[in-house]
Amino acid sequence: MGKKGAMAAGFLMALSLFAGCDFHNGGGSAVIEICYPSGYSRDCYTWDETSPVEGTSYRLQAEKSENFKKTRRYDLQILGEDSQMIYEYPEAGYSVLRGEAAWDEYIWIVTENWNSPHYNGYISGDLTESILMLADMETGEILFQKELAEDELFLTSERDRCYFYDCGQRESEKWFGLLKIPGRNARIYYREKDSWEEEVWVYTFDYELEPEMDKRSIEDRVRFLLDDKKIVVSMTTSHKKVKSQESGEETEEEIPYETSISAPINDK
Repeated sequence: MGKKGAMAAGFLMALSLFAGCDFHNGGGSAVIEICYPSGYSRDCYTWDETSPVEGTSYRLQAEKSENFKKTRRYDLQILGEDSQMIYEYPEAGYSVLRGEAAWDEYIWIVTENWNSPHYNGYISGDLTESILMLADMETGEILFQKELAEDELFLTSERDRCYFYDCGQRESEKWFGLLKIPGRNARIYYREKDSWEEEVWVYTFDYELEPEMDKRSIEDRVRFLLDDKKIVVSMTTSHKKVKSQESGEETEEEIPYETSISAPINDK
């Protein structure tokens, strides 16, 4: 099982890409899309029964556990090329799954729970719970497992280094203003498996509030495009269908933000 090369990477990001957790405009919250080198992508409209483990021939599947009504947990299954189950982990997680090759015969698996009515997750600010685990495909043993924080979105990995996006939060108050909760900037960071409590920030954004979006937009989309050497992050807005003066056909216009910056990811 191969694994991508070292991540001496850069980010390509729109300056008004992230602005707190929700990216609200007149039409709703932003869609998050994660695009893998193989061409597979995951967003709120993905309802596939199984999910590929990027860089391998394995697939992931979630089935409601026998005690689902009590635990709200799913059984996690790893399938082979012939769709036959190789390993099963009872009540191991949630219904939304992603995975990718780690190194040798190890794979990273993330199982997610989203509070996104009418969507299958991937609406910014709606990630409530997730579990990240490292599985040995030779033995089936789970070598490492961590519960992630609310809105801590696993992006990708480089061996035992895992990258995350935290959408941040706005400044707020409790107890009639007696307790002020400071805002938290959105950021991208990584954790090492053997020093998990330490967050190493890769990029921090200087905002807490929503960006000034085009009010005509019907959908804002944040894309994380992954490849062997970099993560590219971009944002587009989709406008309502307009009728072409030439053809008379209705089309949906998608407009990328033109202003961009880049930031490096250092080698280990």
